[in-house]
Amino acid sequence: MSEFTYKGGDGCSLYAITVGAGGPPLVLLHGGGPDHHSLLPLARHLADLHTVILPDVRGYGRSVCIDPGRHTWTQYTSDVIALLDHLGTRDAALGGTGLGATVTLRTALAHPDRVRAAILISVENIEDDQDKQAEIAFLDTVIVDGRVLIQGGQVTHVAESAVRERFIDAAVQVAGRLFDVDRETLTRFTARFSERTRQR
Repeated sequence: MSEFTYKGGDGCSLYAITVGAGGPPLVLLHGGGPDHHSLLPLARHLADLHTVILPDVRGYGRSVCIDPGRHTWTQYTSDVIALLDHLGTRDAALGGTGLGATVTLRTALAHPDRVRAAILISVENIEDDQDKQAEIAFLDTVIVDGRVLIQGGQVTHVAESAVRERFIDAAVQVAGRLFDVDRETLTRFTARFSERTRQR
């Protein structure tokens, strides 16, 4: 087992280890929360057949990156390509769990010539970076408005309406793309949900 650091697509210092030697390269990407150690038992089982590379995804383990603006799917994908370039390998099999599975999938879609095979375990939400930014902005807005319009620990009717409208706007953007749901349907749903919540 050996360890090394390499530069991500934006120059961020990232950490990885290798297990095994001589076989074709297999990059295993961990899920959100743990670091490369979570996949070390699997890597040891595969070490006779592959050179297994276990990076700490940026923001986890020893791949420190505290800037939230540098945690995007595009950046994670770029980091995988930077890892392959650092290793001097044209392509590799990629595998991942959770967050790592989504990075694997996005890398395979963006760079099919660099991914020999993709192993996906428990793929997480694969919304685009732009959609994620819209969701964050939406949630920040609700929190700001919530502070102003919650009185005595109770959400006022005005605040509830404002929050519902913002929820519908965000939901239409996301659900409309994924499930072809229109604003009228979501408005009826949230009205029924709010009424049930008030009756409890």
